[in-house]
Amino acid sequence: AAYLLLLLLLLLLLLLLLLLLLLLLILLLLLLLLLLLLLLLLLLLQLLLLLLLLLLLLILILILLLLLLLIIIIIIIIIIIIITIIIIIIIIIIIIIIIIIIIIIIITIIIMIITTTTTTTTTIIIIIIIIIIKIIIIIIIIIIIIIIIIIIIIIIIKKRK
Repeated sequence: AAYLLLLLLLLLLLLLLLLLLLLLLILLLLLLLLLLLLLLLLLLLQLLLLLLLLLLLLILILILLLLLLLIIIIIIIIIIIIITIIIIIIIIIIIIIIIIIIIIIIITIIIMIITTTTTTTTTIIIIIIIIIIKIIIIIIIIIIIIIIIIIIIIIIIKKRK
């Protein structure tokens, strides 16, 4: 009977050892599961960081595109302003040339009338006077053109600043 009791005790000890081993295996499995969960969490965090970085890159690209568009619009506006100023200058110069031509025609008509009605000596004096007047008018017109061009250039420079 003592032999059987010893055998039962040994069996119980074996059973307890097996239960302990089973518990250890379960604990190891749980630890493995926890490690897997941590790895998954880390992967998710990395994915989130990557997504955030991509979003930031997209926002930066959008901002750069908007800046580029703004610069292009400003350049187009400046070109339009310069073209209109050049057209205005050309129109002013054409008007001044037309006025000069009209004045010269009028003066030559007056000279023709004077030469047909008066004597040769007085006509020579009048022709000289008229030539001097023409030269003075042309000089005045040239000075006016130069002043207008200088004023327009000053306005363009001030607008650019």
